[in-house]
Amino acid sequence: MLTRTSNWWNITRYAILSFGALVMMVPFLYMISTSFKSHAFVLELPPRLIPSAPTLENYQRALTTNHFGLYFFNSAAVSVSSTFITVVLSSMLAYAFARWDFPGRNVLFYAMLGTMMVPALTLIIPQFVLAKQLHLLNSRWGLVVVYSAGTAFNMFLLRGFFEEIP
Repeated sequence: MLTRTSNWWNITRYAILSFGALVMMVPFLYMISTSFKSHAFVLELPPRLIPSAPTLENYQRALTTNHFGLYFFNSAAVSVSSTFITVVLSSMLAYAFARWDFPGRNVLFYAMLGTMMVPALTLIIPQFVLAKQLHLLNSRWGLVVVYSAGTAFNMFLLRGFFEEIP
């Protein structure tokens, strides 16, 4: 049974959530509307959400110039391969830590968790030096190796999942 207080609370909660959703959607909607504007109207003040003369020229130029297909392929190849490698390595590590009893298991597990305490920014120079020594600079494989290296958090989450399976 709903009382007046709970009904009022639900209305207030939905109003706050709707306002928050609107605040989050406005920049996205502005970005989409700006993509349909010509260059002369992009920085107009006050800005208009709905362009007066919408055009597809920006999309045409983006897709036909500047090697869009190559850039899209590079992004897709790096993201798919690094995701695949990360999932495979993390799940194998997590399964080993969750199911196997081997000497030094806890020490290795906590050492891997300790790597999460190192800020990623401090690893930029060592990663660059390693990529240079492995001749992976300016290559897709260099990006894949760097993006696949941070498996500690994924391993931590999957280990908890594997421990809950009977």
